[in-house]
Parts: sequence; C-alpha cells; structure tokens
Amino acid sequence: MELIRPNSTFLRFTWLARAGEIARRHWALALAFSFPLAMYTITLAGTVFGLDSAEFSAAAYSLGVPHATGYPLYMMLGKLFRFLPMGDVGYRLNLMSAVFAAFTVAVVYQILLLVTTRALLSLALSLFFAFSYYFWTASVIAEVYTLHALLTGLVILMWLMWNQKQDRKLLYLAAAIWGLSFGNHISTVLLGPAFGYMLLVAFQRKALPWQSLMVMAGLFILGLSTYAYLPWRYLAEATPHVGRFDNEGVFTRIDLTSIQGMWWMLSGKDYGAFLFPYDLLGALNELAQYNLRLLANFLGVGVALGIVGMLRSALIQRPGFVFLGLIFVANVAFFVNYGALDKDTMFLPTYLVWTIWMGVGAGFLLDTIKRRREADRLQHPGRAPNPITRMLWEKVAFVLPLAALIINFFYADLSSDQSVRQKYTAILAAVEEDALLLGWWPDTTPMVYLQHVEGMRPDVSIIHRSWITRGDETKLINSAVHERPVYVLGPLPIFSQPLELTPMSGGHKLSLPSADDS
Repeated sequence: MELIRPNSTFLRFTWLARAGEIARRHWALALAFSFPLAMYTITLAGTVFGLDSAEFSAAAYSLGVPHATGYPLYMMLGKLFRFLPMGDVGYRLNLMSAVFAAFTVAVVYQILLLVTTRALLSLALSLFFAFSYYFWTASVIAEVYTLHALLTGLVILMWLMWNQKQDRKLLYLAAAIWGLSFGNHISTVLLGPAFGYMLLVAFQRKALPWQSLMVMAGLFILGLSTYAYLPWRYLAEATPHVGRFDNEGVFTRIDLTSIQGMWWMLSGKDYGAFLFPYDLLGALNELAQYNLRLLANFLGVGVALGIVGMLRSALIQRPGFVFLGLIFVANVAFFVNYGALDKDTMFLPTYLVWTIWMGVGAGFLLDTIKRRREADRLQHPGRAPNPITRMLWEKVAFVLPLAALIINFFYADLSSDQSVRQKYTAILAAVEEDALLLGWWPDTTPMVYLQHVEGMRPDVSIIHRSWITRGDETKLINSAVHERPVYVLGPLPIFSQPLELTPMSGGHKLSLPSADDS
C-alpha cells in the first residue's frame, strides 16, 4: 500500500497560520519585551562602569566572590553572558541587566493584563514602567537590581494567577522562585510577610494541604542551594574574593566553609553601619525623599493613578491589595532606613508594585468612562458615537511611556560614556612599576576589573581601603614607603612620619622626603 506523503506546501502554510495566530494573540507581550530591550541596548554603557558594577563584572568573569552577600545566582548567570561574542566583558554584563530588565517589563505586562484584562492599557503602563527613570538607569549597567525586579515580579505573577485559578503548582513555582531570588539579592527576604500572607489565604481557602506545604518548603530550599557556590568558589581559590588586608598588605580571604564566615557573608556584616542609621527626624526626611523619587519616577500623574488603584484594590480586591501592600511597605520601610548613598535603585520592587496599582486605577477610570458613554448612548439613541473621542480615551495611556522615553533618554544614555575606563586606565598607566596603590571602593573596583579581566598592570598591588583597618593602613604605608612606590587615592590617611606628597589624578604619591628637604 502506498503511503500518503504529507503535502509540504500545506504544512508550510499551516505553520505560517499558526505563527500568525500566535503573533496576533501575543503581539503586545512581544512588544513589551522587544521595544524596551532595543532602547536599553541603544543606551547601554559601552564598557565597564564604576562602583559595584565593575566588581560584579570582574567577579562574574572568573566565578569569583564579590562583596557581601556574594550574589551567587548573579555570578553564575553573569558567567554565561561573559561568553557572548560582543564588546568587552563589562559590556556583556551590562547587557545582562538589559535582558533581565526587558523580561521584567514582559512580566509586568502579564501582571497588568491579569488585573485589567486590557491589552493596550497593560502595554502602555508596562512601557511607562520600562522607561521610568530609576528602572531605565538600572538597566544599562551591570547590577543585580533588574534581576531582583524580575524574580520579584514572577513571584507576584504566580500568586495573582493562583488567586484566580487556585492551581497549586503556581504556589510551588512561587516558592522555588523566591528561594532562587535569595541567590541574587538578600533583600528578597522582604517578600517574607507577603509570602506568609499568601500561605494564610491558601490555608483559609483549604487550597493547600500540609503535604503541599512540605513540597513548597523543599522547592524553596532547592532555590536557596545556589549559596553552595560560596564555599565551592572559596575551595577553588577563585579570584577576586572578599577578604581582609593586614598591616603588611597580605590578603586573607574570608573562610566560606565555616559557619562564622558564611554568617559574616550572608548577614552583610560589613554594611551593618548602614542599617537604621537615622533618628526619627532623619527617617522622616528619607521618607520624604522617597516620595519625591516616586513622583519623579512616574512623572506625577502616575502617582495619582496609583493612589486611585490602591484605593480601588483595597475595596474590591482585598487579598491582592494586602499581598502587594506588604511587599510595598516592607521595602519602603527597610530602604528608607538604609544608609547607603546608592540606594535609589534598591526601591525597584516598590515601583513595580506601584505600576500594578496604576493599572488598577487606570482600568477603573476607563471603565467609568465606558459606563458613562454607554449611559449617554442609551439616553440619546440617535446620536452617533464620536470615533475620535473613543480612540483618544483608549490610546491616551501611551502618552505616559512616550513622555518618559523623551524625558529620560538623555539621563539614561550611557552609550558614549567611557569615563571610568579612561580614568582608571590612565591612573594604572601612570603609577610606577611594582607600586602599592590604596583607594576606596569607587576607585579600586574599576582597577581590579582592568587588572583581573584585561591583564592590565599585574605588577601593581591594589588595596581596598574598606578592607583594611585604619591602624593597619598606617603601618602598611609607613613600612611600604621605604621599599616601593606608594599611591593613595582619595582622602589621605594618617601616617606617623613626614612624607613627601606628589599630587596625581584623584590622589597623591607618598614618598620619603628627599635629602634636600631633610
């Protein structure tokens, strides 16, 4: 019997039709991902950036261990991006932030579609979030915050979907993602109150037996297992690695195979001084500063929409309101009382929650307008609808992302910024052979990157001044100045003997007084 051969032309058109159907159903989701990614790529920092960004790039390059709390998930994902055949390593890690940011926007779109059921409105507000100042500026440099926002958004999406479908697998997935997110940023612990509330609602609805709770706990612990990276890389003697310098400049790595070492890392002991450093008046001032950031981030009008949505959610979507409110309040309360100078982008989860409330508020306003239009049509059946007015109300939300795009493009664009590379390449080139160079975090991290990743000036010993006590620093300088060139970037330390100071870019060369001076 002759077999019937499939018609290749028919199959080709079948697949084209299926692809066309997928495109018609998901075009807004695709646009929510691709358009922000294109804009982030255009404005992406073209090379290594400063501060933590340089350190993360250097550590991800060789699977090293950066400052507390170690960021193991970020390191492992960064290692994958390191192999991309484009730009330098700094650029590739910057691109990782852009990719995670674009995925976050797509997740925000899905959340908004879930709560508003309006594709155009959800697209407009997700793009508004994408081009908001603090999210955009976090998306163009190597940092942990866009991945943090992505994982937070996924937990929110899983819970909201469960709240509608009561599918237990969604809670399992939320638990696994939450555990995984600890490996990127330890502040994900601030989701704890919301996660506890989520479980309480599930138990009240008798939708989660105790056996399922055990499954969730197991998946959560499985997500946490990324922290096995830290002792693994310690035993592998990976560099760079967090540690301490003594008064002879000898570097000792923190032992991450010990309980004390792991606790030091996970508790962020180095940054304990940043925790709750303000008195009541200072905390209120920081809260006022946050409110100003929120206003600026959403161009004022977004705050008004969010307030409407928050009130509406409290009235008709109580579980969702409490869940999101707990995430919002926990993050605001903690970071308002956190003393780091670069904490602006640490509030990204609150901006994500606010965008959801904006969606609820905008959806409520559009529904109100629609009901009034329908009531007017019933009262005046002979009056033809005004298509321009209808189109205006349906599309007006796109004014928000357009305004944010125009306003923030200049501030977010780092594509031509080579200042960090140029400055610290020049400093490394200027110091003498076998020099000892001490500097604070903003100065040393780019030089460690240039030295570790690009092999620049391996003869120079770089000392993080935040990783050495002031007493040991003084002893180190006083002894080293007799043996090798010594350079100090930033404010001068205290030294116990007269030294000759020669100004250089950002600091001084320290040397013994010449014979003429003595």
